[in-house]
Amino acid sequence: MCPDKEEILPDKANESTGVARNFTNYNFLDKVYLQTVCIEIVGQGNKRRVRGLFDSTSSRSYVSDRVVDCFKLRPLRHEKMIRGLFRGKETPPIDHGIHAVEINDLNGSFGYCYVVFPDSKICGVVPKIEDPQILEKFKS
Repeated sequence: MCPDKEEILPDKANESTGVARNFTNYNFLDKVYLQTVCIEIVGQGNKRRVRGLFDSTSSRSYVSDRVVDCFKLRPLRHEKMIRGLFRGKETPPIDHGIHAVEINDLNGSFGYCYVVFPDSKICGVVPKIEDPQILEKFKS
């Protein structure tokens, strides 16, 4: 497609190796590190400091059912949602209430109103990073 570009792959690249490497079966790292942030969540006149989790692969924003219960949030509307899972599987349609919450940084200089879906479990345990080399990379 690009006639001026050199061929990067060696001639052996066209031979079949028996194993296809693609993003679904290639392991880049042994561990996945999720970004977390301490934020203030506001809803129905209540405020609470919580830990937020960034998932750059999700197309929606979620809060735990505990936040919905604690803040006594009322849904703006309801929506049926089918979730796509690994290997092309899907969940059956589930009715979700959609809620509005405000998220602020801790010093009050930034705030944003989010439309969120409640869920009973957002993710599993998010352990602290203990590896000093990785911590140093995050500092720089």
